[in-house]
Amino acid sequence: MSKLAKITLPIFSSLLFFAFLQGIATHTFEWLQWLMMFFILYGTVILGGFIIKQFEEERVDLKYKPFVSILIPAHNEENVIESTVLDALNQDYRDESGKRLFEVIVIDNVSSDNTPIILKKMQGEHPDLKVVYQGQDAKRGKPAALMAGLRESQGEVIAVFDSDTRIPADFIRRCIPYLSDPKVGGVQSLVRMYNAQKSFLTKAQDDEFAIFTRIYQEGRDFLDGAPTLGGNGQITKKEAILAVGGWNEHALTEDLELSLRLYEAGYNIRFCPEVSVYQEGVENFDALVKQRTRWALGYLQCLMEHTPKIFLSKMAFNKKLDLSLTLFSIFLPYLTLVGYVYLLLEITGIFMFYTTLPSFILNFLAFAFIVNASVGARVLRLPRKSLLYVPLRYWLFSLHWLIAYVQAMWKMWIMWVNDELPFWDKTHHKGLEEETSKGVSTAFQTIK
Repeated sequence: MSKLAKITLPIFSSLLFFAFLQGIATHTFEWLQWLMMFFILYGTVILGGFIIKQFEEERVDLKYKPFVSILIPAHNEENVIESTVLDALNQDYRDESGKRLFEVIVIDNVSSDNTPIILKKMQGEHPDLKVVYQGQDAKRGKPAALMAGLRESQGEVIAVFDSDTRIPADFIRRCIPYLSDPKVGGVQSLVRMYNAQKSFLTKAQDDEFAIFTRIYQEGRDFLDGAPTLGGNGQITKKEAILAVGGWNEHALTEDLELSLRLYEAGYNIRFCPEVSVYQEGVENFDALVKQRTRWALGYLQCLMEHTPKIFLSKMAFNKKLDLSLTLFSIFLPYLTLVGYVYLLLEITGIFMFYTTLPSFILNFLAFAFIVNASVGARVLRLPRKSLLYVPLRYWLFSLHWLIAYVQAMWKMWIMWVNDELPFWDKTHHKGLEEETSKGVSTAFQTIK
């Protein structure tokens, strides 16, 4: 844990603890109700930006065609690595003569399964495929693997895909123009789940990325806010990565952490909704909580280490505000839970809190995101029958964050007490089933 995080964690935790104690003692949580109101208003503004964006044509330089290095980090990915590499090799990003304007580099991050065997076989079939085989003494984790691939790269631009990704052939070609502005350091694409129809959990994860994340990212992009990189389907200028020191090998959400340093260095990040990458949604609840606990711990890392840097940086105020709200948004499930508790207390009359805002407004705040989600879903042309049950499905699914953030905060304090570095706990990938193994089905293009 960094020195800054070791200082900010106890300060932040103490302030939050005493604020709640004061609220319980005085029967008023005025600060909390205004915070809830602010987040809802902010979300509504973002939704408005997203809606307006749908009626405007994106202006980018289609002539901008830098050489791209595609990096695919892999650790024990025998079930998925071959299809991902083939999709990367089959990109249609070429010059006028038909010559490839990209290279593919796979980084085998100390795999103990058949991943190295599969990659060596593929190298024999595709001589232009580069593979970096890391030894047993190499650092574990995606950031370390990406740094190893970066050192071998020849491109002006670095594209990053997870090893379970299905990549449309036109992906690089569609995303690259968004990097044409010299001030733009990175671009993030839309992400979907290729196994969305498998279960309630996978459908809800697809909802999360296809509706909520898209509204949030695209709305911020339109309003000149601060969209962030998502780790899979991200494209970044190599000079920008090097300018901020590369990926942080101790970051559990290396994508968000890199985004923050890019903004602090004066770069912008764009969001490209025109094309999607498809990844594997987690199929059981235990694995989901494990994955999201890692994400939550990564967010807490960034919150503790970068909030002071954001406020002290020279970036525009709107970007400071947007990034700060992004980091503090990890507490939104708990703010929403407070709204539910208040509604329950009001109905039962067990214990009342004094509020400045009318009680019906507080009750509305607890469910406002469902209204926003329904509006966004309609703008995305989902069937009308989906406008209620899709947001409700995601509402039920999102309750898992209450568990993930408690576990993440507990692990954060364990790291603080023991002065430990975080451990990268990867998600296991099963791969596509036989009926969809030849490519991404068109059924995955819409939410059902």
